[in-house]
Amino acid sequence: MREITYYVAVSIDGYIAGPDGEFDRFLVEGDHMAAIGEKYRGTVPTELAAAFDIPVEGGPFDTVLMGWNTYAVGLPQLPSPYQHLRQIVFTRGHEAPAGAEDVEFTDRDPVEVVSELKAED
Repeated sequence: MREITYYVAVSIDGYIAGPDGEFDRFLVEGDHMAAIGEKYRGTVPTELAAAFDIPVEGGPFDTVLMGWNTYAVGLPQLPSPYQHLRQIVFTRGHEAPAGAEDVEFTDRDPVEVVSELKAED
């Protein structure tokens, strides 16, 4: 059975965004980044990783699941943010933007999608 990892930036009090959707409080510089980068290789968007010479190959992940709000952070510059991974975006009301041919957009129940992923090799 395939292993699923919940990997998300979260504040010490359990929030993944500020009260108005801000995500600028998570430090991306500091001693912690080297350890995170090694253990969770491939979690930086492909183009950003290339710009900063951060390797994405050989990481523990092959698929990334996102809701529309997380995905939309990179638009319009990054319509396919994790080109090195299978990308699935959950949305009920948004169309795929130009350049997102490698991204799967779905309005399916996330529990069903995750169950199917877990059943894969």
